[in-house]
Parts: sequence; C-alpha cells; structure tokens
Amino acid sequence: MTVLYVNGRYDALTTYNGTLWLSVLYNNHGRAWRDTLWVLPTPTKSQAELEQFIRDSPDPVRFVTNAPLVSAAVAHVRQTDPSVRVEVVPITYP
Repeated sequence: MTVLYVNGRYDALTTYNGTLWLSVLYNNHGRAWRDTLWVLPTPTKSQAELEQFIRDSPDPVRFVTNAPLVSAAVAHVRQTDPSVRVEVVPITYP
C-alpha cells in the first residue's frame, strides 16, 4: 500500500487525496481503503501513531513523504522488528 504523507501547505487535502488516487491508480483501493481513511481526521500523526500503523498493516507499506518524522518512525520499527515490510520514498514538496 502506498501512503502519500506530506507536511506543508494544504497537507490535509494533499495527504488524503494523494493516498486515495494512488490506490485508484494502482487498482488496489479494495485493500487500500484502510490507509486512505487512516490519514483522516488529522493528517499529521505522532511517531507512535505512525509506528502503530506500520505494525498493524496487513500489507507492505510505502510512504511517499517529505516528513522526517516518517523516516524516524520507520527506522525505529525496523530496529525493533527487522521483518517489517515498509519503505520510505523521500520527496521534495513545497
């Protein structure tokens, strides 16, 4: 599952709509609806919320993000559980 997680201008709409449309383009919205709803009602998550989301996901997770907090959460989860299936794709977003 691919989650677009951005911090910046219009981050709530960008995070939700971006995650929704990525799942549509990948033709996996039947499985990705959980990820799309997770970004609501607040798109900004704490490190603990990010880590819990990664651990609870039944599918591998890919974060496309400009938020250093996501990279920190992924690194921490990988330290405690090296078998977790998660990756981070860094982007630059205004």
